[in-house]
Amino acid sequence: MFTIACFEMLDKNNNSHFLFFNLYNSSLAKRWQALVEKNKQQTNSIHTSFINLTYDRLPEVLNELNQVVGNINNNYDKQLPTFIDTSILDQGILNYLHEEYEIYGDRVNEFKPGVLHDSFLRLNELIHTCEEMTMTKDKKFIPMSALVDYYPQGIHEPLQDQDKIYLTTEFNWGKLYLGYNTLGKDWLEVQRHNDLDVIMRGQVRKQERFAAECWLNFTQDDTCRWNATQFELWYNNLDKDIKSKVPVDNMSELSLGRYEIGNLEITKVFLDFHKNRSDWLVPEHPIKAEWNKKVFSTFVAIKNIEFKNV
Repeated sequence: MFTIACFEMLDKNNNSHFLFFNLYNSSLAKRWQALVEKNKQQTNSIHTSFINLTYDRLPEVLNELNQVVGNINNNYDKQLPTFIDTSILDQGILNYLHEEYEIYGDRVNEFKPGVLHDSFLRLNELIHTCEEMTMTKDKKFIPMSALVDYYPQGIHEPLQDQDKIYLTTEFNWGKLYLGYNTLGKDWLEVQRHNDLDVIMRGQVRKQERFAAECWLNFTQDDTCRWNATQFELWYNNLDKDIKSKVPVDNMSELSLGRYEIGNLEITKVFLDFHKNRSDWLVPEHPIKAEWNKKVFSTFVAIKNIEFKNV
């Protein structure tokens, strides 16, 4: 017997699409399922942050970013910058905004819950959206994903040493992972954005707990361990003083990657789009890119998560 997690996706026309993920028969996946069920007993308010916009829609994201920053500036004791055009949104600016988000996170108890808190959470999501969109400007394959959690947040469980069996840097299309669920950046994110400042500040934060949060990944298949290779090349080219701060001599402390808990079942929703099942199982097959652009890009919300034992 194994467990299937069913995600009910809503598109922009409010039509339902069902994605089914086979959960691994692991302690970690079972504990994640239990946290989802516990959250559902208290609330069924699902919050989803989609990364599924193409580069041509960056002006829309810029407009929302400015609105969110405006809300922050109206309720905060520090003024953040707004932006005139998309060309300003380079990685340096996005790193700066993310640092401000982390600073707020460390001060969160100084402020009452409300508009300011919600705006900073949305700012963080928009930062990651901009990063993904700008990195795929001229690419045929547009990586897409959805980060799902229950609100209000607050139910967590610590990760165990044995859970690291499922820690991976290989992020493949159709895989299900735990959400990072940690304020700040881990080592893989630091490398990806070459954020040396966060290293010097000693603010790299590995994941030590998890929640009902999960990551539905529809990025391009990592068939040659590209993420791990890029991390090693980046590390080897660091200055000596910065390199000494990266715990490559302790893989448990480094905690590189994300925790994998399941994989996608190719069901009717995919076979109606392209009937050859074997093509869906081929790494980097073009049909995956087409499905992302034509179907996943239309999703705007996740309505429900249900579990079924089969």
